[in-house]
Order: sequence, then structure tokens, then C-alpha cells
Amino acid sequence: SVLMVFVLMMSRLLKLDMEWKVMTAALRCTAQLVVLGSFILVPIFNADNGWIVLAYLCFMLLVAAREASARALYRYDAVFRHAFAAIAGVTSTIATYAVVVVICPDPW
Repeated sequence: SVLMVFVLMMSRLLKLDMEWKVMTAALRCTAQLVVLGSFILVPIFNADNGWIVLAYLCFMLLVAAREASARALYRYDAVFRHAFAAIAGVTSTIATYAVVVVICPDPW
């Protein structure tokens, strides 16, 4: 919330007149995250099945790649494949770091 106040103050200070847009975007984001977490992610993680989590991850990678490629200013034939590879590569790198360095599961 401190960052939101900062953004709103900067918008007012710089006379950007974006306060309502920022607040609307923040409320929409919050609502979407609550719905996603409550109705989709909690049941997936409560299933305690790695394959379901992996399937959802693959689905989200496809959606993210589709959104990124649809918004590209310059289009070419392989834009979807490149977006998918970039997003999957970054996701894999961060997930590997999180599991190996941060979480450090003991059976490994």
C-alpha cells in the first residue's frame, strides 16, 4: 500500500492525472488475484499432485505466450514460439533457483 500511495502522489505531483486509472487497475488486480487464488490455485495445490500443478503451469505458460505475442508491435511467423521460449526459460530459471536455493527440500 505504501507503493500505491507513492504512485498516486507522483501522479498528482507530475500532473499526470492518472489517479483513477491506477486505483481502478489496483482494485481489478486485487479482485483477480483473490478469485484466482481462492477458486483455482488453492484447489490445485490442495490436490497435492505434481502433475496437476505442472499441467496448470503449462497452461499458464501458453496463455502468457499468447498474450505476449498478441501484443507484439512487430509480427513475424515465430513470435509465439519465441515468446513461449522466453517466458518458459525465465520461469524455469526462477523456479529452479527457488527450489534449490530458497526452499532447499531435504530429500534431495
